[in-house]
Amino acid sequence: ARPQKGWLASKEEVLASLGKPGVTIVDCLFPELYNSSDGHLWGRRPGHIPGAVNVPYFANIDPGLADAAAEDRDKVLASDHPLTFGSVQSLTELYGNAGVTPDQDVITYCGLGYAAACGLLALKLLGHERVRVYDGSWSEWSADPSLPVEISPQPESNQ
Repeated sequence: ARPQKGWLASKEEVLASLGKPGVTIVDCLFPELYNSSDGHLWGRRPGHIPGAVNVPYFANIDPGLADAAAEDRDKVLASDHPLTFGSVQSLTELYGNAGVTPDQDVITYCGLGYAAACGLLALKLLGHERVRVYDGSWSEWSADPSLPVEISPQPESNQ
């Protein structure tokens, strides 16, 4: 393995990309972290980078796992389920449903950069040329109070 020129995005580049047409930021964490208003495993603040779409890294194996509960994900990891990328068709559909298209600049991120690399590689497999990973990810972003954060609205409970 060798570092690939142009595959990394800095915090400053992510900030400059916010709201910019033709740029999509992909949060590769599980929905419960993307949607969290309570806290975050790797961050000092809850939420996600403003405007980011959520495509959990586990969905790259099987898009049906995108919304899987933690116990269901654990079952997959404990099983003989192959942990390989899904088909080109399933990945195209997964990212297309999130609004990620090959003509865009894409920046993936997660908590520490690992899951974001999975998203980057899935998009590279699909032929997306302009994909970078923000390896500082949520741990760096959330530690800087000057940076904006978006918190998803929580569904109202029926009490």
